[in-house]
Amino acid sequence: MKIFIKRKYLFWPLVALFLTPLALQAEDKKPPSLAESWVVTVKDGMQDEFEKAFTDHMKARKKAGDPRAWQIYVPHTGESLNHYIIRYCCFNWADRDAYSAWGEKSKISEHWNKNVDPYVANYQHQYSRIDHENGNWKNSETGYKFVGVQKFKLKADSRASKSVAAISKMAKDMKWDRSWGWSYSVTGPEVLMLVFPYENFAAMEPPKVSFREAAIKHMKSEEKVDKMFDDFDSNFKSSSYTIYMHLPELSMEQEKK
Repeated sequence: MKIFIKRKYLFWPLVALFLTPLALQAEDKKPPSLAESWVVTVKDGMQDEFEKAFTDHMKARKKAGDPRAWQIYVPHTGESLNHYIIRYCCFNWADRDAYSAWGEKSKISEHWNKNVDPYVANYQHQYSRIDHENGNWKNSETGYKFVGVQKFKLKADSRASKSVAAISKMAKDMKWDRSWGWSYSVTGPEVLMLVFPYENFAAMEPPKVSFREAAIKHMKSEEKVDKMFDDFDSNFKSSSYTIYMHLPELSMEQEKK
């Protein structure tokens, strides 16, 4: 993993970070907004060996004083299921310099290269930026077992941020009782991601009153709501939806907030 080791697409009615709780900082101080992810594809037939080696490596990172609590996810849906998402949120760019210095000093990459890399077929490395202002992420007493991620590929002339702000404001104004978060890709293709957390499968049931129905009641205009959704959809080339499962047994322990 090079740096980890070293170096109408309408999504509503919200059927559906990977994000952290959004109200962790004082209002007069913006919270860190960057997230870093490694997507590790495992060689065929070596998943058990990979997980054992990976578990040992995470113990080595903890012993070495890794300041990051990396969280691990695997796809629950889709065609390619043999990969792991290793993710940390949230930090600023300056924090990344400090983390790189820790990696060099600890030489933790040598442990990965020797013990885990033999079972890896491919790596991907990504950064994304969390839109804290327009999210609504509630704490869970039991923790979120799954996250649903809707990915929207942006058009070149996209004004998605304006639509995101408008829809999110409406959802908050009408006190929509769901959690959601937004993030934008920083590297790679231009992508907007809408993330929904779930404590279990039962939480994935669509609400009895759809988001559109609730929005129409709130705005007292079906025409205005549909116009808002049409404006949102006009920003994208395509969309896709994947459910991911959190693996606490492979993740590093997070500090209690």
